[in-house]
Amino acid sequence: MSNRSCKRNGIKALSLATMFVFSQQALAAAYALKEQSVTYLGTAFSGTASSAEDASTNWYNTAGLTELEHDQILAALTYISPKAKLYDATATFGVPVASAVTGQMPTYPTGNGLVPGMHIAYKFNRCWSFGLSIAAPFGLQIKYPGNSIARTLITHGQIVTVDISPGVAYKVNDQWSVGAAFDPTRVIATLDNATLFGGVPGYINNKATGWGYGFHVGAMYKPTKCTKMGLTYFSRMTPHLDGGVAVLNTPVSLRMTKVTTKVDFPDRLVYSLTHKYNDKWTVEADVEWTHWSVGKYIQLDWNNGANTRFNTYFKNTWRLALGTDYQYNKCWLFKAGISYEESPVQYTYRLPALPDSNRYWLAFGAKYKTGNVTIDVAYAHAWFNDAAVGLRTTLGRTLFGTYKSSANLVGAQVAWDFM
Repeated sequence: MSNRSCKRNGIKALSLATMFVFSQQALAAAYALKEQSVTYLGTAFSGTASSAEDASTNWYNTAGLTELEHDQILAALTYISPKAKLYDATATFGVPVASAVTGQMPTYPTGNGLVPGMHIAYKFNRCWSFGLSIAAPFGLQIKYPGNSIARTLITHGQIVTVDISPGVAYKVNDQWSVGAAFDPTRVIATLDNATLFGGVPGYINNKATGWGYGFHVGAMYKPTKCTKMGLTYFSRMTPHLDGGVAVLNTPVSLRMTKVTTKVDFPDRLVYSLTHKYNDKWTVEADVEWTHWSVGKYIQLDWNNGANTRFNTYFKNTWRLALGTDYQYNKCWLFKAGISYEESPVQYTYRLPALPDSNRYWLAFGAKYKTGNVTIDVAYAHAWFNDAAVGLRTTLGRTLFGTYKSSANLVGAQVAWDFM
């Protein structure tokens, strides 16, 4: 098969990837995701905007496409397995007089999922390169047992995103490259909760869809042949969603059929550094700032005139990461990394749909290259600080307690070079 026909088949495969169902638990701050490829999982996502190892650089810093020697197609898959426990909790529900909610204690929400990603890089000539990525920049998946003490606030919450990102990069000279990509993003959001009006069990299930549009731009600078610096800006998106509602055993005032809402996806800035000390050792670092304070609340507006609002009042956050690569031989490369990431979630606004807190990462990975094929595997563990919740919202709903969480991530990917 010719290289040209292989590239056409790769583009068809990328088109089919839009049919994937993205089920994911957010492992970056709040509902952000970083697992767009496995390349950087093994270094705890350090060097994301500067290393430019493969076609996934179209996502992390499009300018890095000019660093690739060959055209390439890459497919990645990361499995996320979070563990969470809500303990020492109390809850109420009801208006005008709130009653205590009894339920499973402690409660164990779940949210296992797979995050796929696909990327293509094409070198048009010495100066111009093009890329295409299909990735999930944001996501959330959390389910509570039907008898959970938090059930009147949530039984199931989900945010699914599919970003189809074409990019272009230009090599200004041997030191500078620039790039930009367009980010049309499909969003599907679900929020279900149980009700107890008059002590009778019921539910309100909301599902809405829509599109958001943004961009990311980047630059790469190489002061020496051993050092690369990258800077990437990802724009803010505020997709407006609409969809349907299913209800059971609710008052007439809450018997609605349609819902509208919006989701604030924040802008962020990433600076990365990659330095090759010698033929064996390379070190990478990341500093990231995210403008989470644009997310002040989540409001559901129903077609009967009623609405409910969850105040979030996110705070801006920083992420720091440090990693290293060891080139064992011409085929094998080993990776390791550590990271610290702040959460934008604050105590009095911590939602059971988003029991997020500051976390630490420890990660390991390996890369094997033979001929045209490169295989990456990686593992990471994240420790979350204990997260207290003291939530008061509409319909007499309150929740007080503490979350204890951790997560394991395992990823694998394969890349094919067109030589």
